Formats: sequence, C-alpha cells, structure tokens
Amino acid sequence: MGDPKKPRKQYETPKHPWKADRLAAELQLVGEYGLRNKRELWRAETILRKIRTHARKLFGLTGEQRVKEERALIGRLYRMGLVDENATADDVLKLTVRDILERRLQ
Repeated sequence: MGDPKKPRKQYETPKHPWKADRLAAELQLVGEYGLRNKRELWRAETILRKIRTHARKLFGLTGEQRVKEERALIGRLYRMGLVDENATADDVLKLTVRDILERRLQ
C-alpha cells in the first residue's frame, strides 16, 4: 500500500510533448468534450490503456481462469457503461478514448 501522504498522478503524459498531429487531435477532443485541460484527456487515455492491457493479458490465460477473469472485466466495464453485457475480450480491445469520454458528465 502506498503512503496516503504522497498522492500519485492518475495519468501518464505523452512520451513526446510537441508532436503536431497528436497536439491537434488532443485539442479537437478537448474542445469536443468540453475538457478543462489536457490532463483530463490524459487521465481518460490512461484508464483506457489499463483496461486494454488487462484484456490483452487475458489472451495468455487458459481454461477456467480466463473465463472467470474475462467475466469479471466485462462485468466491471458493463457497470461503467462501456460495453454491453454479452461483450467479449475483442469488444474490449475495440474501445477508444471517445468511448471513455462519452461517459463523462459535462
């Protein structure tokens, strides 16, 4: 467990800060979804990255363990409103940042 006195960042910044195509795409998303700053966009990207990483790790598992963890992941995403109840791991990998931002209240 981490020390409660030391809060950690909930997002990861881009590897290269000034790529024009990434900056333009980020600016368009910030304007479209009414984000206050790019940090909110990076937080959504980090959430999506963690979800997709978990889904990719499921493909390495076999048998009951894979089915059990896949149901748990899909149940969590269903409660978040990102996928439907009978989704598969492939549907999870098709998620985009826009899907995460669609859930956001403005």
